[in-house]
Amino acid sequence: MVSLDQTAILASFHRAGVPGLLLPLLLIAAVCVLLYTPFILKLRWPEWAPELGMGVLPILGIYFVQTGAYILPTVIAAIPSGILVHNLLLLNEFPDVQADRKAGRKTLPITMGKVKESIVYSILTVVVYLWIIGGVVVGQMPAFSLIALLTLPLAIKAIRGARKHQEITRLMPAMANNVLVALLTQLLLGIGYILAGGFLRI
Repeated sequence: MVSLDQTAILASFHRAGVPGLLLPLLLIAAVCVLLYTPFILKLRWPEWAPELGMGVLPILGIYFVQTGAYILPTVIAAIPSGILVHNLLLLNEFPDVQADRKAGRKTLPITMGKVKESIVYSILTVVVYLWIIGGVVVGQMPAFSLIALLTLPLAIKAIRGARKHQEITRLMPAMANNVLVALLTQLLLGIGYILAGGFLRI
């Protein structure tokens, strides 16, 4: 049996422990935000910072605040959001290559070239959908998350436009579709998880 004193001690430890376990996420997010412009943009592949700080960590943090735990399925669920944020920034960098180069930035379109980066963008976009399907197949994501596949037609349009990046008339619609893919896919994933939770309680 656990005494009242022991229960009080455990409760106090839990209250003190939760902020402590959340602190690493907050510190990493702060680094990604505060150092992005003055430092990270000067490094090769700076896009990882928004991917982590604005895509993956918020999901881990929200889940931890609600449950007090980090679990593998949450990490798996956060990966698509991270990639989508990465790609959102990546394609938007294409028209800014000259200005970014003059400013000393080392974005992927500069360090690898637009042709290679359009391929990277395309591959990562496909990975998002394969990741969701794979997560459902192995039982780490709810079946309702498959509704995020509804954005696939928009993603295909964005990929085609990215591959024709030399033509600004093709790139601009691709960038617009890319924004929709990033926003709607994450929204639909969230709805999928909400629906899954609702059906589990029925």
